Amino acid sequence: MLRRLRKQGHKEASFRIRFQERKSVLRGVPFFRRVLLVRLVLLDELRQLLSLGGAMAEEWEAASTIAELYEAIKDCGRCPLGDTRTNLVLGTGDEQAEIMFVGEAPGFHEDRQGIPFVGPAGQLLDQLLGSIGLERSQVYIANTLKCRPPENRDPQPQELATCTPFLFKQIELIGPRIICTLGNHATKTLLVTNTGITQLH
Repeated sequence: MLRRLRKQGHKEASFRIRFQERKSVLRGVPFFRRVLLVRLVLLDELRQLLSLGGAMAEEWEAASTIAELYEAIKDCGRCPLGDTRTNLVLGTGDEQAEIMFVGEAPGFHEDRQGIPFVGPAGQLLDQLLGSIGLERSQVYIANTLKCRPPENRDPQPQELATCTPFLFKQIELIGPRIICTLGNHATKTLLVTNTGITQLH
């Protein structure tokens, strides 16, 4: 296939094989850990996917606060969700919290307000927190994806690969003792597993 593509004029076609870990970097952009990626790509395609280049990566990696992280990624356009969102939804709550909740992705209300879990799911979360004597201000809440998928569909692999490093940076900055996953995709992402949340329970 590689030879055929080159004959067709794709001189920069090549195989890309990487064992990607959390801190690995390709052209200045960090990738999700423990992912073995073997695919045939055109370098032009790769350049387009990483169009924001190393400058943005250096900014968000160097962030020492959640506010700095937000400023570094608020205009992110590394995946198509950047074209359809209203607001990037990073997180909310105590930035030194011992307990952190991680959901799947922003919904309609979250996209409008730029705050995670403010719709019906957020009301339920508030009730559950109240039942154990906690308030929203005492924990930190984030999502795996930082932008709303159209029609609230499931996150796609490219979107998860784009946002996961931002989530791990949040965890690094907050340093929670306990992380509670809310939903299937958050569980699979943080545990690096294909096993669904129902089976894990």
